[in-house]
Amino acid sequence: MFSLVNVVHPVVMAGLLLLMLLIAAHVVGNVLGTRLRDIGDRPVTKEGREIPPRRFNPQVDPSSFAPPTDLASKVALGLPILIVSSAGVLVGGISGGLWGFLSAGSGEWQNMAVGAVAFGFLGGFCSFGIFSFTQVILGAWKQASQSPQHPRQAENEIRYPL
Repeated sequence: MFSLVNVVHPVVMAGLLLLMLLIAAHVVGNVLGTRLRDIGDRPVTKEGREIPPRRFNPQVDPSSFAPPTDLASKVALGLPILIVSSAGVLVGGISGGLWGFLSAGSGEWQNMAVGAVAFGFLGGFCSFGIFSFTQVILGAWKQASQSPQHPRQAENEIRYPL
């Protein structure tokens, strides 16, 4: 590898070295992950002997668990996300076209077209991400702020006071 220093450009050499380090890191990570997966779910004593698994107690009270959240349910994105994403594409496209016009110093249409397409894509992508993330966060916050509709809530509060 290092004999290529005189033949190859330094940037190419740095890229090859980075590629080799990347491959080595992936191999090491794979070995460690496989080893940890194999031994990670078996409890052992301090001496290293395996502890036999305990029997599962099926008599667990279902009211001891928190109620399931709505985060796992799949819902349609709806019209608001389409409107917000379209507005992001429009605002990004207009601002990118304007930036292409102003930065080039002349009115060449290629600069404006590249700026409009690039910034339109970025504006739509960012507006979609921000709106959908905010929608999920607000939905989770709304659900968390509501009182739980759990049938045995009072009994749990008596058994497990804060």
